[in-house]
Amino acid sequence: MAEVLIPTRLSPEGVAILNDTPGITVDFRPGLKGAELLEAIAGVDAVIIRSDSTIDAAVIAAAKRLKLIGRAGVGVENVDLTAATARGIAVLNTPAANSIAVAELTMAMMLALTRKLVPADRSTKEGRWEKSAYAGHELLGKTLGLVGFGRIGHEVAKRATAFGMTVIAYDPFITEAAADAARIKLSPLPELLQTADVVSLHLPLNDKTRGLLGAAQLGSMKPSAFLINASRGGIVEEQALRDALVAGKLGGCGLDVFETEPPTDHWFAGMDNVIVTPHLGASTAESQTKVAIEIAETVRDALTSGIFRNAVNLPLHDASDLPRLLPYVHLAEQLGLLLRGLEDGPCSSLTLELGAQTVGEAKLVVAAALKGFLALETDSQVTLVNALQIADERHIRVPVIDQASQASLNAFISLEGSFGATKRTVSGVVDNNTMPRVRQIDEFTIDIAPTGRVLIFTNRDRPGVIGAVGAFLGQANINIASWVQGRRQPGGTALGIVTVDDPVPDPVLRELSKLPNMGRITEVNWGDSAKA
Repeated sequence: MAEVLIPTRLSPEGVAILNDTPGITVDFRPGLKGAELLEAIAGVDAVIIRSDSTIDAAVIAAAKRLKLIGRAGVGVENVDLTAATARGIAVLNTPAANSIAVAELTMAMMLALTRKLVPADRSTKEGRWEKSAYAGHELLGKTLGLVGFGRIGHEVAKRATAFGMTVIAYDPFITEAAADAARIKLSPLPELLQTADVVSLHLPLNDKTRGLLGAAQLGSMKPSAFLINASRGGIVEEQALRDALVAGKLGGCGLDVFETEPPTDHWFAGMDNVIVTPHLGASTAESQTKVAIEIAETVRDALTSGIFRNAVNLPLHDASDLPRLLPYVHLAEQLGLLLRGLEDGPCSSLTLELGAQTVGEAKLVVAAALKGFLALETDSQVTLVNALQIADERHIRVPVIDQASQASLNAFISLEGSFGATKRTVSGVVDNNTMPRVRQIDEFTIDIAPTGRVLIFTNRDRPGVIGAVGAFLGQANINIASWVQGRRQPGGTALGIVTVDDPVPDPVLRELSKLPNMGRITEVNWGDSAKA
């Protein structure tokens, strides 16, 4: 018998699925925490949690039989993924269950803003009858600009099209073929902001998207336009948004997310053209039921059939093979992240070359490379399970070249990407089956561990380049941890890789690129450890 612990609230439909499965027993104790949780988890095979439960390293250490952690929801911030992966425990979530709920909330905000429903409701309840004061606008014929075009963006586009809206989208990683299939038009961000009557955000929050819409971007929008953010707080600079609304530079906004939650500054109080909700995107009865059903079915299938759907970490049937494969999976993911950092714009195809150590697990390694490559591109969490599906939606193909017959390439992985007429290649190996190393970027031979935050740039191999870059970063209070230089011949073009301790602001990168003998600079954040 497999025992499943549920120390949190879960819709009865989900609990019933597990209770009705032969070979599974359920210990359903909502609110279980602390010492009681440690005691209860010691003898179970799987645990299902929501955001109100935490599975940290101490809990995992106490879980002697644990094979699965099921997260009823998308975010897994309350699970120690490193500890779980090291133990071979699969962490499963429900990435698609809330897409409809968030899309419908977006449409609800759009309709409420354009028809002024909130102030009209309040006025009528207060005994006034002010038809002319609350005349609104129709969505028919208006242009919706989607910033980010993942699963939720797709769902919003379908609904907006049904209302007769023209849909345009900014997503630098979506190909024209994928846009045509969805019947939308791609647009550069500045053009989208200037054109759209409604702008809706559907992005992950990361270094590239934080503060994406500031004063300049908001100021370029139509004064009558509406902004909706039901994705993540921090993508919009709230002070700039407040200033734009007060100055009459925007028609209004709908916010379901904030930089700080719950917000401490209620700057929106009293603004009739602002709708705010307490992060309700996934909070529908249907969504909660779907989440419960989906996580119950996912855990059931993993326990009874060995089918790992929606695995956030490594989806292995045989956890005993995890120590061998983890370094290769990590290398493939970091190569994907590196390749994406080296080149902007749509990618039409990726090609993966694999040696004997990994060619038998080609699908897993492809998924790992895609996980890194797509990590910063989509509003959906990219996992080893859904990476292939997301790539297919974006019309990205990944053929694999089998190099197993080449003894010298036994631990080798190479990833090539096609970006229009440009091809970029990154390669690496796993030394001693334990240590991932990046060995090549395009034509440059290097040797570096794929960890930390690095600046990668081409430069002319001239005396003083290293000193000038070091001095400039020092003046910007950016500490250099290491420097690697690759070159083909003295005096030619070289490749510099500088590991830094902190993020480098975009203005600093722009000024750095203006130094003599410097070429294009990109920043890649590989993270602090070799996590799968």
